[in-house]
Amino acid sequence: MIELYNDILRDLPQHALSNRDIDQIMKRLDGYMGTFPANRIPRLFYTKQHHSGDRFCIANTNTLDNPENGHWVAICKHGGQVSVYDSFGRSSKDLSGYYDDEWNIADDDKEQEIDEINCGARCCAFIFCCKEFSVDDALRSI
Repeated sequence: MIELYNDILRDLPQHALSNRDIDQIMKRLDGYMGTFPANRIPRLFYTKQHHSGDRFCIANTNTLDNPENGHWVAICKHGGQVSVYDSFGRSSKDLSGYYDDEWNIADDDKEQEIDEINCGARCCAFIFCCKEFSVDDALRSI
């Protein structure tokens, strides 16, 4: 699966992506809910309620009132579980007070170097892998 992730990543822009850029890339993906600042993540991701089909969003670590120089993370709801993919490999506690302590962190290994600015593209690639296989498979493999 890491090969698929890298193949998808190569096809995406490698510059910093805006919320509009990301939404344009992801707009046709079933279950994709959009991009959000940390303090506007949809309520759906905070409930344990099960929904039919997986749901995905890409959230910025910054808030609506502080939009500059943030970092994108992918949030996936599958069944009653919520998982966060951070290309820097940080825990949700390191990200922001808006992330729930019960959310699962994809892994603690980093795919992105500190001087790279392609976190938005990496989140898109991760979600595409989730759709191609499953969220659980992507969490284990990337």
